[in-house]
Amino acid sequence: MSRFIAHVIPPDTPATGGNAITAERIVQELEPKGWKGVVTRRPAFGGYDFILAYNAWTVGVPLIQSGANPERIAVIWTGTDLWDGLATFPEMIALLDHVKGHIVFTPNARDRLLSVAPHWESKVHVIVPAVDHQLFRPGVIPPSSHLTSALIAGGLRPVKRTHWAIDLIQAVREKGPQLDLVIAGPSRSDDEDSRVKMKAAPHSWVHLVGEIPRQQMPQYYCRAGCVLNTSAAEGVSNALMEAMACGSCVIATRIPGNTALIDHGSTGFLFDTVEEFVEIMLFLWNHPKQRQEIGFNAHRVIHEQHNPWIEQSQYDQLLSQWIS
Repeated sequence: MSRFIAHVIPPDTPATGGNAITAERIVQELEPKGWKGVVTRRPAFGGYDFILAYNAWTVGVPLIQSGANPERIAVIWTGTDLWDGLATFPEMIALLDHVKGHIVFTPNARDRLLSVAPHWESKVHVIVPAVDHQLFRPGVIPPSSHLTSALIAGGLRPVKRTHWAIDLIQAVREKGPQLDLVIAGPSRSDDEDSRVKMKAAPHSWVHLVGEIPRQQMPQYYCRAGCVLNTSAAEGVSNALMEAMACGSCVIATRIPGNTALIDHGSTGFLFDTVEEFVEIMLFLWNHPKQRQEIGFNAHRVIHEQHNPWIEQSQYDQLLSQWIS
């Protein structure tokens, strides 16, 4: 008999947003196991056997405050709620104290959560997020042998700091390599959208392509010489995982979510400063073979460690325990 799970994501999540992608993937993975699921942006109570809340602050807390039964809720800490939100809203811990369980994506995320809620030791579970390996794979289009452009993908909002990518590529161009920058993603903040457009306006080498259908993203990842992440806080970036699955070389800010995903110098690169970023890009510009080798390493690790079958099994086991 099917059991019905509500996958509740933040109300402002676009179709290409990380929470939407994750929730849709998990719904598809769980269906063969007898879990019927629906992705919704509206907190709802009736008709569901269980609720998975994708974001502690914007979904989990409102559900509890609206009177949902905490014994029928598990919270998935997706990134900004953990690495940024906990410091801003420490009252989350008390409000979510009685939910059935908590899911995080990395061991360091579990350590972070338990540092403020040690009594949750038995309730916090690590499930490494997966990637659709059939969609995101190398060779969708022939990869570029030369580094001519960089791609940054994701919704435009302050925490993603997309505007900074323009400054970073400008600094590289001043050292010689005349790279283009492609910015793909929907506007999720008027302030960040305006900031990006203002910075991009003087530069013909910045291309604002807007929101790209997910089925087309592999072409963008494979075409790009490298894929950037400039986030101030991150869980595990779907864009980075997808790019790595496609064999792209990724360069990301040195923050907990990214350090858990990327082995610096082996499967990608991490940076803190403009100077570090420029040094990395100049290395990749001058060493195309190493750039391709790092992309190959990234693909192999994502294929081995971010497996949909493992993700499916772990969610199936936890839901079976929680609902029994």
